[in-house]
Amino acid sequence: MRYLGLDLGSKTLGLAISDTTLTIANVLTTLHFESNDYESLLKPLENIITENKITKLVLGYPLNMDGTIGERATITLEFKKKLENYFKIEVVLQDERLTSVISNQVLINADISRKKRKNKVDGIAAVLILQSYLDRERWKKMEEKNTFTVMDENGKEVTCEVLFTFDSEETRKSYIVYTDNTTDNDGNVRVYASIYNKESENTELKPIESEREWKIVETILDSIQEENNNEQ
Repeated sequence: MRYLGLDLGSKTLGLAISDTTLTIANVLTTLHFESNDYESLLKPLENIITENKITKLVLGYPLNMDGTIGERATITLEFKKKLENYFKIEVVLQDERLTSVISNQVLINADISRKKRKNKVDGIAAVLILQSYLDRERWKKMEEKNTFTVMDENGKEVTCEVLFTFDSEETRKSYIVYTDNTTDNDGNVRVYASIYNKESENTELKPIESEREWKIVETILDSIQEENNNEQ
């Protein structure tokens, strides 16, 4: 099972594909077509969808910066209907504001020439669209199941259980406390804490580096432990 990300332009369609775990998006290719001839995209897309066993299409939705629907967004909605009617699979919209700007900046930072940037930007924009969707879905699953997965130092996927999350008014950050249900040498369950942005579609957890923040987390843990002891 894989998802396909699409970045629709006036003459190009950038494509990105997920891995089978629906975790990472990668550049696939860019399809070229005559201006407004969106019908010509269906056959090559059909080949890609069949060959890669695509189960969902994630289409970039170019809203205006103020959130209103402009000409490009209207065209995208029409293209979405065309895809749904032709392929009979789910097509979801993913806000793509700023993806082209970010894509260009990525290529500039990589010292890619202007001419080559023009050829690569659609694919990278499609990756950003698809990755944003994959990350958002991952957070949803984490909140629903109260679990999420991380990669350990050996590259092995580990399932972690969320114990609780909390916001700190002092640091103005959100923290997540979780366990992988393993134990240390004394038989105690290992508990971890990280910083996360619950408003972001990026699921990456950030390490707590300051002693001040660790004290905040430890205070919360101690208070929860005390409440549990009192209940017992």
